[in-house]
Amino acid sequence: MASVHTDLIRRHRRILRQRLKKLNERNGTRYRLGQKNIDLLFYLNYIRFAEALATKAKQMAVIEGSSEVMHQHWQESGNELLETFANENRL
Repeated sequence: MASVHTDLIRRHRRILRQRLKKLNERNGTRYRLGQKNIDLLFYLNYIRFAEALATKAKQMAVIEGSSEVMHQHWQESGNELLETFANENRL
């Protein structure tokens, strides 16, 4: 069974691929995964997502008064952030 983190990475990567597909359709370009600039942009976007995820999960744990970040904090913050990142910079 995949961990929460692995599942969120897969979902985030799927969103990025969909964005790339829409970008190519809209602009008539042929960008694809594997090109240096595209991979770098996706990696930087992933780093941004991971940092926001960790911050949000920690905030949720503090609000609930938990001394550690638990599975539910990661899951809830991940779902919320995926929606935010999916809607951000819509192509």
